[in-house]
Amino acid sequence: MRVTTEDNVGTINVFTHLKRGRYFTQNFARIGAMGERAMTVDRIYAMPFYLGSRTLIDRLAINVTIEVEFSSARIGIYASLLDKTLPGALLVDKEVATDTPGIKEDTTVSVSLSGNRIYWLAFLCEDVITVKTTRTPPWILGVHLVENSVTPEIIQYLYATQLWIPDEPLPNPFPTLANLSFGSPSTDGDEGPAIWFRTAP
Repeated sequence: MRVTTEDNVGTINVFTHLKRGRYFTQNFARIGAMGERAMTVDRIYAMPFYLGSRTLIDRLAINVTIEVEFSSARIGIYASLLDKTLPGALLVDKEVATDTPGIKEDTTVSVSLSGNRIYWLAFLCEDVITVKTTRTPPWILGVHLVENSVTPEIIQYLYATQLWIPDEPLPNPFPTLANLSFGSPSTDGDEGPAIWFRTAP
């Protein structure tokens, strides 16, 4: 697996297309260094990413740094609702084993995503595994204006505050606004789980 890093941003143009046969995360512009964190059990995370043109995706992956025996996680893709600010219909739902450290990849994905759209990469784990994390570029969803705060907060990801069972498929559609919260640098850690998707060669 070859991950596109900040050293390779010249190979992409986020406003037109992503280069074929490469791996990208929700932060394909690579703002800041990649981190890692222990993920909350049974919480569905959703990280927005933008596609400038129609793209065929054929793989999804996460990077586990601290595993749990016999554990697994679900990764997927959601379309946006019409207002483009929340996840909607489920497009991809895959399960990967997380009982050993390293790259956990599903190679059976086959989904064509339209251009000039915001989509959401989803993550759900059944045990407290630690995974690589990354920031969401602020131009995707803008910022959240926090009361009594001088600096607006970048919306890193959304998450469902109710619990879900990883042994079952990801919910379709995504949980409603009443059951959501958002992650930002000061409210719930700094970054969402990094999910790599591969553009088909």
